[in-house]
Amino acid sequence: MSRFKILAALMIALMLVSACSNKKDAEQNEPEALVERPVSSSDAPPPVPSEGLSTEHVNTPVPLDDSATKLEPTTLDINGLSVEIPNFVYDHDNPQLERTDGVNHALSGLNLMAKNEMGKIYTDPNAIVKSYTFDNAPYLQFVVTVNPGPGVAGDLISKNYDLDVSRAMIIDELFMQLDLSQEIVAEKVQAASTEELQDIECPGFLWGQGDGTQTALLIEASTAGEKGFFQYILESGELSKLDPDTLF
Repeated sequence: MSRFKILAALMIALMLVSACSNKKDAEQNEPEALVERPVSSSDAPPPVPSEGLSTEHVNTPVPLDDSATKLEPTTLDINGLSVEIPNFVYDHDNPQLERTDGVNHALSGLNLMAKNEMGKIYTDPNAIVKSYTFDNAPYLQFVVTVNPGPGVAGDLISKNYDLDVSRAMIIDELFMQLDLSQEIVAEKVQAASTEELQDIECPGFLWGQGDGTQTALLIEASTAGEKGFFQYILESGELSKLDPDTLF
């Protein structure tokens, strides 16, 4: 075979190898978003989230049978102090939870978040802890206040679960859903107040208030250096001050 034929054969071989290699690289580098993958109900949920993490990835893709889900008081050890707050209790033998070893990650996540948040605000054995539970179907919710003394507002937390769709939600996710932020809420609250407010924060909320369709944002704010609790109804823009000793 002549030298030119040999070179031509080698060039063709190299071109074929290069083409195969490029095809393989293109397949490997294809964006994952373009590959449709069926959602499998057998996919195991991730671990229970710690405080501050989104509950979006622990909510179940389909509603569970939550007929046995309820709130019960539970005693926790917080910073070496014993305190009783509500916890979500559910049926661990629910067949729908077989793939997660009987764990409802959304509810367990809410319980863990509540414990972690209490660890930040319950540090004084003389603090007054009060809990409020709400079973206004389809919502199951609770609020806990930790006050430094009688008539003095301290801190609050809320935990919220929608039984109809087996969905837990935290305040950050509610804000995302409603296109809100702490800054926007502070502006709305100040606009609705007849007094000048400082240090406005929204640590929690309640679904199903008023006629059952309203969302109440739970507000911590100060007036003339004195901290207080407030309730701001999103739909009506109504702001009301809450008694720190008897919130509801």
